[in-house]
Amino acid sequence: MKIGGDIFLNATQDFSDPAVKSFIRDAFEFLKKYLVSELNSARYVDVAEEFFEAEDQTFKKYGFNLRHPGKVALRDKLDDPESKFVFDFTRGLLFQSVRLACLLHDVGHFPYSHTVESAVSNYLRELFDTKDDIKGPEKQIFENCTEMINHFGAANLLDEGKLHEYISLKIIDEILPESKLTEFQYFSRLLAKKIINQGDVAEDEENIIHTLYEIASGEVDADRLDYTLRDPYSSGLELGKFDIERLLNNFTIARTEEDIYRILPKGQALSSIESFFHQRYLTHKYLIYHHGKVRMDQIVGKITEILIQIYFNNQKEEYEKIRLILMENGFDNLWSKINDYENTSNEGYEDYFYCDEGWFNNLIKTIFSQKEDLHNKDIKIINNLFLLIETFILRKTENIYSIFKRYDMYYKFFKDIYTKVNKEAKEDANFTDFKNRCSEIIQDDIDLILTEINDKHSDVVFLYKKILPKLLKWETKDETELKIVIDDNDGNTQLIPANEISPYIDSLKVVKNEERMFHMFLIGDNLKEQSEKIKEIYNDICESVKDKYIYKKNKEKGSES
Repeated sequence: MKIGGDIFLNATQDFSDPAVKSFIRDAFEFLKKYLVSELNSARYVDVAEEFFEAEDQTFKKYGFNLRHPGKVALRDKLDDPESKFVFDFTRGLLFQSVRLACLLHDVGHFPYSHTVESAVSNYLRELFDTKDDIKGPEKQIFENCTEMINHFGAANLLDEGKLHEYISLKIIDEILPESKLTEFQYFSRLLAKKIINQGDVAEDEENIIHTLYEIASGEVDADRLDYTLRDPYSSGLELGKFDIERLLNNFTIARTEEDIYRILPKGQALSSIESFFHQRYLTHKYLIYHHGKVRMDQIVGKITEILIQIYFNNQKEEYEKIRLILMENGFDNLWSKINDYENTSNEGYEDYFYCDEGWFNNLIKTIFSQKEDLHNKDIKIINNLFLLIETFILRKTENIYSIFKRYDMYYKFFKDIYTKVNKEAKEDANFTDFKNRCSEIIQDDIDLILTEINDKHSDVVFLYKKILPKLLKWETKDETELKIVIDDNDGNTQLIPANEISPYIDSLKVVKNEERMFHMFLIGDNLKEQSEKIKEIYNDICESVKDKYIYKKNKEKGSES
């Protein structure tokens, strides 16, 4: 919250800067129009009056010198877009709204954050992708699952990362009810929701809202700056700090050639920008993507997917006892309290608030505590569920075998496949090109590979996670999306791609391409002691990938001829 506010204040502090002045003027016209449409003209002045009457230490702390000119004079001054009152009011309202957006945009996260969200999204997305092929009893399961979609809203919410932001928008109204807010606070809430929901704004609002959204979710945003410092420190990971104050003090408003406003760092902060991306890369590589964390994430995700399958499948008697536990423990609170699509009531949101990691853990512990009564080894999905729950809650690492933890093991995996391909069909590509092509095939066909291995080895669960280095987005292959604001010798402002002024940032392009990999895990009862079993499954995975590689290679040759 504080970081987002600091970015905005520092970027807009110089009213003599033409870009800042233009942004504030355009933002005020947007606010005036939006205030009148959402409230009315009388309340619009009330919002401004309340701001200038504010005794809130927050505004004084951040340098706002509020002088109330009187209600009649205030209305006149708000009609003058060049007045200092317009500058202060617009800046103050946007400042408070941005702080709220940064604080609340992730408040709708599921237990275990993106892990459970991805499991829900992936399961439902797969159902929707195959709905035309579903027949018989499975059709009823699909119809049951549409209940969840109806509560979340449109099916496009199943895109990665969309669900929790949608939930956040709903929860904000519950956390900050209109009845308890002043005019200024209420409109700050409205605007914060608009920033969070930036994909759903009118064309004439985009330039202002998208600019503010960059503070909450951009290449160098408040959230990333926060966790890149916090997470390594909290976990004990030995990473150096970057100079966040230098970076925060050097944000500014800039305009592109297309007259789009951007909130961007200046060249004076380049050393801090480089340090930030370096630490963010290492944080993901050695903490967020550590194989020990990733495999537990994947286990939680798989448990969630199985529980959803069981909950919505009222066709199998064998699932009924577990379904009963899920219903008694409010499993449907994950979605049914999000949006009452029949009458838009918010009643019951507090039930979703309690769906945290403790609630999830108690749910699966309740299921596991009745293992003797519920476990049926003849039913694969139930057998897998108890294996995964036991591995997770008891941290039974002896059940988990990581096919590769380090890059040397990763390369060995591809070399083994390369050898198999060469034995069966002469491979003319060098190893590096083969590895890259083979990696693409695995990512394209991973669901099929997982199914093949899990069907053949029913007592083992095979899980997979793609790992992508968290660096910068590249607008083109030679140009980063992040721009740095530079003043030339003539005093003109230029927006330069970060990689063009920093060889270090440019070198991250190589890292982005070379360090893409994935984790593969096998989970089975005391699997680590079963070396022959592990070798057999490893060989089956290599054979599966080899067959798909040769098939696609022959198919491509056939199409060329």
